[in-house]
Amino acid sequence: MYFAQPPRRVLIISLRFLGDALISSMMADGIKRQWPQCQVDFLVYEGMQGVLAGNGCVDTVLTLPPRAKPMERMRLLVGLWRSYDLALTAQSGDFPHQVLWAAARQRIGALPENPQHAWWKKRSAPRSVAELPHEHIASRCARVMRQAGVQAALQVRVPQTSTVHANGSQNLQATPVLQNYAVLNPCARWAYKRWHSAGWLALVQHLQAKGLSVAITGGSTEFEKQYLDTLFEAVPGLVRLDGQLSFAQSAQVLAGARLYVGPDTFTTHLAAACGTATVALFGPTDPRIWGPLRQVPEGQQAVEQHYLAAQALQKKDNTWLLQNTHATCVPCQQEGCDRHANSASRCLDEMPAEQVIRAVDEILGLNRLK
Repeated sequence: MYFAQPPRRVLIISLRFLGDALISSMMADGIKRQWPQCQVDFLVYEGMQGVLAGNGCVDTVLTLPPRAKPMERMRLLVGLWRSYDLALTAQSGDFPHQVLWAAARQRIGALPENPQHAWWKKRSAPRSVAELPHEHIASRCARVMRQAGVQAALQVRVPQTSTVHANGSQNLQATPVLQNYAVLNPCARWAYKRWHSAGWLALVQHLQAKGLSVAITGGSTEFEKQYLDTLFEAVPGLVRLDGQLSFAQSAQVLAGARLYVGPDTFTTHLAAACGTATVALFGPTDPRIWGPLRQVPEGQQAVEQHYLAAQALQKKDNTWLLQNTHATCVPCQQEGCDRHANSASRCLDEMPAEQVIRAVDEILGLNRLK
């Protein structure tokens, strides 16, 4: 896209999940590199703004309630009306496109694969990219940026803060876990992404036998607390951090760990982006679309990571992605075997602990000096 003058204000729209916001942050990085004086704002759902904490490429984070009422949505659209020179989104959903249309005269967005769902979105996004089957989210973000004439940054920036929660900081510094520890995040938001309890217990026992302290992370909901209470009620010596950390604090804890293990969740994406040795347990999710990206060290060139659909083990930089390839339907990209959020997934229920422990042992062998 040709600009007679560099845009002064740009809006990036990411109204989906935490992982989308983290990966979409690469768009802000690319825009700031191209136009350093440009103001870059970011629109996310309330509660997700911490993903962008300390991101020097984002000037203002705008928020919308996740279950916004029609009047709240209308107020946002009216308030944004033509406030920006350029608006971008890598999402093909209805409301991101409504925001796109309202926010700027120059608009770039993603169109859904099904052309029947795309006719009006060609008006909301005069310049667009079509969703491609099995395309990684980062690749789609890069294609949207290229439509604006911006070089794809492929740089995932982790949340940062100069202020650490006093109690959390003191507790961590007083604990040996900071010297030699692994982080586990067992509780995914949806049941069909969770590994089985026996696997987590075997993994904790194995890590402790190796002399590592084990820290448990998770969200602040009552369900997650009860889930972890039940899972680890008979396990001594764990450091429970669930519900205690901001996104930036989580990044600090993850960055200092020798190892992280978790299912397809935001925390797994964050661990990989922190450069931590990450074991990602994937079930129904297609890694070609959602495989974790690393943070690119200063001075290194970012390279797109291409995951395969179904492999028992895929090694990508600091990320080791595991799948149970004995389940021939992997990855189905569905909500579990029963097609709903609380469904079980046979591929994860039957992923043996030995498969995960073998990967962990190999990583620890490569990572002794950390």
